Amino acid sequence: MKELGQKLRDTRERLGITLEEVEDATRIRTYHIAALERGDIEALPSPVQVRGFLGNYADYLGLDSGAILLEYAEKLQSSGVKILTSHV
Repeated sequence: MKELGQKLRDTRERLGITLEEVEDATRIRTYHIAALERGDIEALPSPVQVRGFLGNYADYLGLDSGAILLEYAEKLQSSGVKILTSHV
């Protein structure tokens, strides 16, 4: 998860966006954003909420949220955490 967090932080910093600006735009608390960027899963709420945070944050940064969410799901599966997925 640290690599994913680093990708988010690098993109945000490259765009010159502060954590407070992200919070204002996405309504994700700065402490959750900082935890995402550190890859600190333990500091975050449930995997379902993290999925929502990641999707919103990736969209805000202009990243491919589908690819970000897939990477997150793969990391969760490899760690043995079960996640909910939706089928279209």
